[in-house]
Amino acid sequence: MQTPTPRRYRGPEIWTKVKAAYLAGEPAPSVCRRFDVGLANLRRRAGAEGWTRLEAAIRDDPVATAAIPPIDPIDAPTYHVSSREALLRASQRAAWLLAEGRAAEADALTRAARNLGDLIERHRLDPAATVIPMRPRRA
Repeated sequence: MQTPTPRRYRGPEIWTKVKAAYLAGEPAPSVCRRFDVGLANLRRRAGAEGWTRLEAAIRDDPVATAAIPPIDPIDAPTYHVSSREALLRASQRAAWLLAEGRAAEADALTRAARNLGDLIERHRLDPAATVIPMRPRRA
């Protein structure tokens, strides 16, 4: 019978160093090897405590952290855009994001645009037709 591997406890001082190294840009597997912590534990703790790189980037982005008043979805403006125009804008925005070094966001936007293109093709929609977003119903 195999003896179970004992659990390793890492104190708060180790996790503070792990967090600092990870947020400084060191790859997660490297941080895990250096501080002898599990990769799944690092990712779980980073997500639970809010120190993932994405959350740090959003916190450090002046545009994302600007005081933007919340918009009631009922009162939100409706933009009438053709499918073709939406695809064009998405590709232009993705190119700009890549130029800014924000490849993950560009990739997500490109995938969304590709999915929209697939929907247009699959349902044989007219790409010049106006897309009018649905508004939520009032309760």
